[in-house]
Amino acid sequence: MYLFFIYLITNFIFSNDILITSNILDKNNNPISNVNINCGTTGTYTDKDGYFSIICDDNDNIDIKHIKYKKLSLISNNISSFIVLSDENIIVKPIIIYGQLSHLEDKSFSTQITDIENIKKTSYKHFQDINHYISNFNYSQGTSRPRYFQVRGLGELSQFSGEGAPHFYVGYSIDNIDLSGIGMIGNLYDIKQIEIFKGPQSSIFGQNSMGGQINIISLEPKNYQYVSNNFSISNNNSYSYDSYYTNKINNNISFSILLSKYLTDGHITNKQLTNSILQISHDTNSKDESLIKFKINYLKNNLIFKITTLLSDLNNRYDVWSPDNNGYETYTNYRGRDIQETNAISLYIKKNNNLYDIISISSYCDANIIYSYDSDWGNNEFWSNPPYEFNNYYYGYYSPYNYNDITFRKKINKSQEFRIIDHRFKKTTIITGFIYTTQNEKDIRDGWLFAGDAININSEFDIKKTALYWQITKDINEKVNLNLSIRKDINKTSNKIFWTSLYGETENGNNKILNNNLIGYNIKVNYKINNNISFQSIISTGYKSSGINMTPNLPSEYRNYTNEYLYNYEIGINTQKNKLKTNISLFYMYRNNPQLRLFYQHIEDNPNSFDYATFNSDNGYIYGMEIENMYNINNKININFSIGLLETYISSFEYLGIEYGDREQAHAPSYTYNITIDYKVFEYIYFNLSFHGMDKFYFDDQYEYTSNCRDLIDFSFNYKKNNYQVSIWSKNFLNEKYEVRGYTFGLEPPNYTQQNYKSYGSPLEYGITLGYSL
Repeated sequence: MYLFFIYLITNFIFSNDILITSNILDKNNNPISNVNINCGTTGTYTDKDGYFSIICDDNDNIDIKHIKYKKLSLISNNISSFIVLSDENIIVKPIIIYGQLSHLEDKSFSTQITDIENIKKTSYKHFQDINHYISNFNYSQGTSRPRYFQVRGLGELSQFSGEGAPHFYVGYSIDNIDLSGIGMIGNLYDIKQIEIFKGPQSSIFGQNSMGGQINIISLEPKNYQYVSNNFSISNNNSYSYDSYYTNKINNNISFSILLSKYLTDGHITNKQLTNSILQISHDTNSKDESLIKFKINYLKNNLIFKITTLLSDLNNRYDVWSPDNNGYETYTNYRGRDIQETNAISLYIKKNNNLYDIISISSYCDANIIYSYDSDWGNNEFWSNPPYEFNNYYYGYYSPYNYNDITFRKKINKSQEFRIIDHRFKKTTIITGFIYTTQNEKDIRDGWLFAGDAININSEFDIKKTALYWQITKDINEKVNLNLSIRKDINKTSNKIFWTSLYGETENGNNKILNNNLIGYNIKVNYKINNNISFQSIISTGYKSSGINMTPNLPSEYRNYTNEYLYNYEIGINTQKNKLKTNISLFYMYRNNPQLRLFYQHIEDNPNSFDYATFNSDNGYIYGMEIENMYNINNKININFSIGLLETYISSFEYLGIEYGDREQAHAPSYTYNITIDYKVFEYIYFNLSFHGMDKFYFDDQYEYTSNCRDLIDFSFNYKKNNYQVSIWSKNFLNEKYEVRGYTFGLEPPNYTQQNYKSYGSPLEYGITLGYSL
């Protein structure tokens, strides 16, 4: 390490290099993004404004390449402030995928991209708002913000303390920081690109991505001063403010900072938690969210440092459930919380030369979570009145029917990855990597737990993962490209747990250690028929690690559940002709030993006698199709259309003597769709209109309870001139009532008949946003 810093200092002092900055435009003076600029062994790309900066040697040659334009070569000492490229008759637009091992890989047709240009055309502020852009995508919202996502029908529905190990089907990351299972951070203001990888991604991201991966990349700092501010006000007493600033410290160092604040009372009214003036509480499901993100980049010769620091404070309330399923009023006497404080940092280092690129990626994430709710959904007065007329004193004890559930969770993730990209061989790139991660999660949960066997759980998971991966990308000829990747994961999961019984006795659970050796691979063939049509085929596998059931209510043979494996077969085609671009992907996935996380009410007349466990079914399958159409009708109207079709199946299985399964998976609607129209009314005025929805779906893998179909409309009307922008917008314009989560159990005294309960998404939202940039 000492010699490494000596090397840096020496290069800094004695280098004979110059900083080149310029903007690249087309013949109409419009900026061109994603232009490839190379000088010597250093390379970069232009941003959305056509801007780039690069360090070159004196009198070095600079090559400027873009697939739509003619190649240009210039001398580093002779670069003007603006460079204009001439057209080449090629219409395929290159896309940089940051989540792949090499950014120069071709985009899989099952990977959906949302970039800053699409986000700016809307009023959306959070990742939750744009999920409808993604075909075959859903979430289960048992929290103030979605944390549990389903891609092509695969994903968790919840993670209550006591359910099992924190392994996930769908990963979630921001700037190389792993936020899987805690992905409520999703501010869009400084986001450069959102990448949704569908199908098994274990060969790239490891075990938490068997179903897919959500990868979010924020804007890189610029080498010039840029300021941007947004203020928004909307119904439900909602306000948001975003401020973004970027500049350079010197020719080698640039930085950016984002400050964000969001406040809302939410749409829920609590009839029990009174306000001295209004006699009702309107903020029982409120949100108070703050985010600070600081990035600093260092560029010197062939060395790049990128540091991202993220500080997030989500101080939200959670109160959405009511016995009468009305969706807008609750009767709880306990104010639930959904608090998440996250401190995270990532460090990306890249050193390149003519033979190799050496990359190091380090990350650290410390999250403190408090999740609580009123688990009887009522209060003494509510239950004592008609139609219940309940005595309030449960089972004859001198204790009212009043239960709360609260979890304190601390989660620390650490990772270190090294990657070598070998480009010594013509038309062949070889990538070798090593990654080591540790995850420690400690939970303290108070409530009526393990079906009443415990009133407190104290558990700890310690997960260590070591992985090696390889990838070979080879151009067979001018039309055919082969990409082969393989990854071996060695995982060790240990669990410690003890709990306190109703009578104050402390009991120890069976401490367990599980070791897994898992292998995933991906074989991808790209075939370019011509400049307008390309074809792709994929064979891939994924895996989800085994785990430990923590409840004492299961026989010993059900204590552990086994690894799940997924086998994916996929073909895709891309066509682009004139102003129409179409992506079509067809896939079939076979599930071996599907993991199903289930709940059960052990005592019929005790609504808090819930318990959870994960079981393996024998098999299942998923198949479907995804279509994306992008049609540029003229220079005023663009239409984007996407649809996802999905068919799922889980084989029958038995849980506590009851047979389930032999049907579709939970939270897997058979269709999703989105139609977005961008209309430039006048030079400074444009309109964005979105129609989106999905089919009904099962709420869980046990009961026959389903949601309704949903069809929603969003719009924004925007005026933008010079540095100012004004947007008038609405989400769920027709005020449709739609379900996002559901349960089946016995809640209501005195008979506790099993019934269906559900919570709903946000009703009509409308507001105005003012923006200023300089």
